[in-house]
Amino acid sequence: MSLIITEQPDQTVYGVRVVGPYERTIPLGFSQLARWRRAHNITGGDVMTLYWDNPLTVAQESLRADVAFALEPGTTLPPAVQMTRGNVRVTEQVVPGGIYAMWRTRVFKTDFVKAWREFYEQRLLESEYRPCLGACYERYLNEGAEADYFDIEIHQTVCLRASLESGAVQPAPDRR
Repeated sequence: MSLIITEQPDQTVYGVRVVGPYERTIPLGFSQLARWRRAHNITGGDVMTLYWDNPLTVAQESLRADVAFALEPGTTLPPAVQMTRGNVRVTEQVVPGGIYAMWRTRVFKTDFVKAWREFYEQRLLESEYRPCLGACYERYLNEGAEADYFDIEIHQTVCLRASLESGAVQPAPDRR
């Protein structure tokens, strides 16, 4: 699939923060969030992981990500929802709107690194856009644990390369 540049609105999500090597902590975050959602009878909505650090430049033990979900449009959390249940603390945050590069791909087994490298080192470089200050996340389109693959969308806030080169906008923090 080709790279798509799209404008996205702000999006409220609810999630758990994980810290440590992504390949170990993100599955743990999914497990925690799934238990929390089942306990509150919350179903549907987009599921995603927001990335805050680049594993090429940040120590594995310090990598931060938020495993999160968005509610179905037009719904809200039930009033009695406990944001902390047991050792799971769910927080609300807003993924900022803006101009995003989005690329849909299939990840076999757990080879997410290959997909992210192709996105940053090939797809984005072939475009007139570059990562800039904003958000970086992947959205899951299927239940990969039940299949042998994950269909995902990678989303990265972007700006025109010329805007970055002129200093009109700030580059993205070095994430993935």
